[in-house]
Amino acid sequence: MQTEKTKFLVTQSNKLIEANYSANLTTLAHKVAKLILGFVNPEEQCEKISITVDISKLKYYLGWVQGKKWNRFPSDLKDISKRLNKEPIEIAINDDEVLVVYFLSSYRLNIAKGEVTFNVSPELVPYLTQLKKNFTTYQLNYIPKLTSSYAIRMYELFHQYLRIGNRRFTIEDFRKKVGAPESYKYNDLKKRVIIPAQEQLKENTNLAFMYSEIKEGRSVAELVFVIFGNTPVQNKAQMELSFLADTIEEGEEVEPAFSGEIVGTLKGIGITDQNIIKYLAQGFDIIGDKERIPTAIERCKNLEGYYREKLALAERSNSRSNTAGFVVKALREDWVSDKALQEHKGRVATKKHHDKENKIKALEKQVEELSRKWEGIKAPLVESLMADEAITKSVYDTVLDGMGGVMRQHLSKILHLPIFEQYNESPFIHSGMNVEFARRYPEQFAKAEEVLAQIKKTNKDIEFLNKT
Repeated sequence: MQTEKTKFLVTQSNKLIEANYSANLTTLAHKVAKLILGFVNPEEQCEKISITVDISKLKYYLGWVQGKKWNRFPSDLKDISKRLNKEPIEIAINDDEVLVVYFLSSYRLNIAKGEVTFNVSPELVPYLTQLKKNFTTYQLNYIPKLTSSYAIRMYELFHQYLRIGNRRFTIEDFRKKVGAPESYKYNDLKKRVIIPAQEQLKENTNLAFMYSEIKEGRSVAELVFVIFGNTPVQNKAQMELSFLADTIEEGEEVEPAFSGEIVGTLKGIGITDQNIIKYLAQGFDIIGDKERIPTAIERCKNLEGYYREKLALAERSNSRSNTAGFVVKALREDWVSDKALQEHKGRVATKKHHDKENKIKALEKQVEELSRKWEGIKAPLVESLMADEAITKSVYDTVLDGMGGVMRQHLSKILHLPIFEQYNESPFIHSGMNVEFARRYPEQFAKAEEVLAQIKKTNKDIEFLNKT
């Protein structure tokens, strides 16, 4: 299933996203399932999905420290695989038909080879491959830092609606979809599921949410979630996948209906959380004159653009004593001015520029960290090989023979020095011998070459961003 063109993204049919999950599927089981899906190409045509994963890499992905003893991991892996093989997933095919399926049809654990092979249930293949429409894709790198199965499921369910910006559930439907126990009443869901997930998603992922309760009598009957874009407080999750860098090609983020910045601005002008949820959940239907909605969508492109337009208009107004009232009225009546619109476009362009600069800085920092890691792996290997004079002389001669006359002339002032001094003095001889060492001893330099490949890929990403 995995090829060089495979993007390390999780893609599923929306029916699978919206399925009901067993409460007995643990957080680790959900994480392994998402990792398996990350290896599946949703455009590929196939009858079965079989994924083999290196156990040491799987350990790292799941949070075990590299280099430490296995301890309980073999039994944990068996438990994870068993749960994925035995706990049901209920997919609603239509209003009258439900498919009950298990994520894995079988698995093969080979301790001697240090690998595990997962065979996905054939019934799930149509929900994972040859997907043309009605599917959801998100980046796997947000999953490792989530410590709750509920947070993982809520991330999937909310990412599906990120472009829309809101989602509504009955209490029972929400409980089944996130895989909470049947015994959980609303207060249990709020305390053990919703609030912890809200904190985790805001801290670790590209989305966040607010919610409100809809009551029937004294009981909470439904929940309305407002979903918006977010910059993680701690964006360390990407590093959890660094060992797979040779297979990862990052996909583009889904454009949210609106960002957390909009939510913060609305709070800042005095609009309450409940009213923010109420207004944002209406989408463009907040506009009273429905005939104006198509024009507003065409003009602003998305809900964020619409709110920014009204906030910019409020800044230019003389109603600072009641900015909240001005903005709400502007939203409902679709007030607009050319000047406000131009200011909004300028801010969008500035924000995109700042976002690009910040991403370049982050990638440059990543190159620095990887370079130190590469040097830390390579240096002792080269030192060990250069302790052998015969190997050193042979590698040196090969590098020198490959140089042209101009380069030799350039190096003529140092060629009388001992080879080790030439290695330290000349960057050409230094890099040339390193390359030759790696070519002759590929097994010893395998880890260093993996890191070097990451450095090259990251530099290409930086080069691409600088050109755009």
